[in-house]
Amino acid sequence: MTASCRCQGAIPCPGRSLSRTSRSLGVLAALVVLVCLAVGCGESESTPSPTSPAASEPNIDKAGLIQPEDGSWRTSGHDSLHTSNVEAPAIDSPAIKWSKKLGERILAGASIGEDGTIYVAAEGNRFETSGHGLFALTPSGDVKWSVEAPAPIRTTPLISADSVLFGSYDGAFHAVSPDGQPLWQYDPEDLSHRVSLSSPAMARDGTIYFGDHGGALQALSSNGARAWSFPTDDYVRAAPSIGRDGTVYVGSNDGTFYALNPDGSLKWSFETGGRIDSPAAIAPDGAVYFGSGDGKLYALTSDGAENWSVAVGKGLIVFASPALARDGGIYVGTTGTAPLGSSQPQQVASYSFIAFDPNGDRKWEFPLSQWIRSSPAVVSDGTVYFGGWDGVLYALSPEGELRWETILGDAPVEQAIEASPAVASDGTIYVGTWDGRFFAIGESD
Repeated sequence: MTASCRCQGAIPCPGRSLSRTSRSLGVLAALVVLVCLAVGCGESESTPSPTSPAASEPNIDKAGLIQPEDGSWRTSGHDSLHTSNVEAPAIDSPAIKWSKKLGERILAGASIGEDGTIYVAAEGNRFETSGHGLFALTPSGDVKWSVEAPAPIRTTPLISADSVLFGSYDGAFHAVSPDGQPLWQYDPEDLSHRVSLSSPAMARDGTIYFGDHGGALQALSSNGARAWSFPTDDYVRAAPSIGRDGTVYVGSNDGTFYALNPDGSLKWSFETGGRIDSPAAIAPDGAVYFGSGDGKLYALTSDGAENWSVAVGKGLIVFASPALARDGGIYVGTTGTAPLGSSQPQQVASYSFIAFDPNGDRKWEFPLSQWIRSSPAVVSDGTVYFGGWDGVLYALSPEGELRWETILGDAPVEQAIEASPAVASDGTIYVGTWDGRFFAIGESD
């Protein structure tokens, strides 16, 4: 079922069919379709109604990293800086606490709310309009509710003060309430600018940023009205990162890394030799770290000058986002370059998970036989977690020693881990696999 209206102002409109289900009740709720009023459809020139800010002043820990006081993991990369660093205990002896089959694929990481609710997207058959949805799970693995979308969701949900936000592959960007009710939906006028793979980010004033398939960074108000659009020369897969001063950082498939002012004007840009697939991580000193398809990890100043760049290895690129350690180190995984016309990286002899110091010198490498497309997560004692294409979740010490590994499936491909792990404040690790299963890994009893 499809609603024909486009609501980009203050009037709620679920648009295309988003259906909510409650597994706890064991019944399928009816689809909710609201008919747009004439004054709310099409282009709206009304001023968006004020909403509460997305967040209060951020809580900064001793290492200078953002740590939400409620222990949440609200967005891709944990926070708006994409540090992927969380105050949580490390797991010494891992055990799979539970797993749940949610769909045919889980390609994006989960988010964790202040009450412990886990939000994760799963997709069905990519060529069908059913089986794709966003799930809200309790820490014990029960489904609180789910919202069905007409196309795959390959982005990490963003949790704001009063909503959960995500994009779907049909081009729409959705906002639902914490109990799964549709709030509003943004539909681009030009479907070439559909949302695809870019997870959203939110500024402290509630502005929402995400990249689209048509080659632009979009900015929406907190109620879904379009604020501005910044064009690039190719699609934007990477999630935006937001600096402490409000600067919006994003890379594009055109090989350029952009820094934008909050009003959408260009602050500076930096050219690389390959596509940029993943978000940048922003350090406490303002340094910006990101990988490129040219096989290099880059470190830029907040003004766009190059601090350093380093090649990660012959035939290797950085596909996923870096994570930041409390000592200033940078963690990245590597994958192979993709042959022209192929979405799959080619095989090389060896892949590595690498730790660099803030000067770009290699501290250590951990070799693997399969590529790494999962962004890492770092906990309080420096332990770093990441998933491999071999279906294994790894835990390494700050010195690069293997602490443990847990097999989540038989790879290649079907049980591979592309989704990035999210870590709750109690140390529980949540991650999905390519066969549509979602896992909770905790301390063994």
